[in-house]
Amino acid sequence: MSLLLKHEWADESVNWLEEHLQQAIIMRMRQRRDHGDRFRIVGDMNAAKRNKATGARLKAAGMQTGEPDMRIYIKGGDCVFVELKRRGNKTSKEQDAWHEILHDLDFNVAIVTASTPEQAVECMHLIIDDVVGWEE
Repeated sequence: MSLLLKHEWADESVNWLEEHLQQAIIMRMRQRRDHGDRFRIVGDMNAAKRNKATGARLKAAGMQTGEPDMRIYIKGGDCVFVELKRRGNKTSKEQDAWHEILHDLDFNVAIVTASTPEQAVECMHLIIDDVVGWEE
């Protein structure tokens, strides 16, 4: 979070991690007027590094490799899954498999690719405006 506080969100010279992009998205989307009334956004940290014991415990509790980073719950019973990637990074085979499973279950999966928090937030605004049918 400290990089988000110390730098301009459009600064492409900063080594922004996916974690920073996700934090910026969650922060900004929860500030929208329609958050809570029209949608809710939540995120996971499946990619965090863990020791084997912690990893095994989390897998036993249901965490799965490749699951999308964020979910948007939409009023009316819909859900959109969001995969976040830094520009230049590709989805893994586990992520691709999850996306296929979700598509087979009739869920939408959006992939947000960005270099900066500002780009990531702009992409997410577009996705949410599209799925909730609302422009702020």
